Amino acid sequence: SDQVLLTFAQAVSEGTDTWHDAETGITLGRAYRHEAARAFREPAIVHYGDCVVVLDGRLSATSTTSGGEAHTGDSERIARAYLEWGDDCARHLSGEFAFGLWDRRRKRLVCGCDVMGHRTLAFHTKGSAFLACTRAVPLLGHPDVSKSIDPAYTAQLLCDLWAWAPGLTPFRDVRRLRPGFGL
Repeated sequence: SDQVLLTFAQAVSEGTDTWHDAETGITLGRAYRHEAARAFREPAIVHYGDCVVVLDGRLSATSTTSGGEAHTGDSERIARAYLEWGDDCARHLSGEFAFGLWDRRRKRLVCGCDVMGHRTLAFHTKGSAFLACTRAVPLLGHPDVSKSIDPAYTAQLLCDLWAWAPGLTPFRDVRRLRPGFGL
């Protein structure tokens, strides 16, 4: 069966909020480095119409839909951008962010990150499984993700090349979403 686990996590997690759709096997979640951080953020999982959004980061005040309406939370603004622009919604947002959005009606997962690369997504795919996190290391805890070092990354690092191949991480089974792009 299709399996998607999308967790936005710091390197060390002390608390996690998750949402799971049993019909599709989709799990969205956000982990916290410090439990106190929960008090200063919007809810980890935000439902807006048929969309479920998990966000790491924040949008700038200039991120709006074409109607220019003010919105209460950044996750809601992401959902509205998705409803207006579809898969290309991340290009219409500004700020420091990485997000995952599950559209329950269309059964579609959309991920995006900011154009400056302040927040990005590391991800792993194998068959119909898709795993993603804001850091590459937590993905290594999943049994399907090998801890093998990527030789291309190692070569780039040892040769001190100024132009890195897009999407490389130190781990062979983990890739990184390029800044400003979406999945």
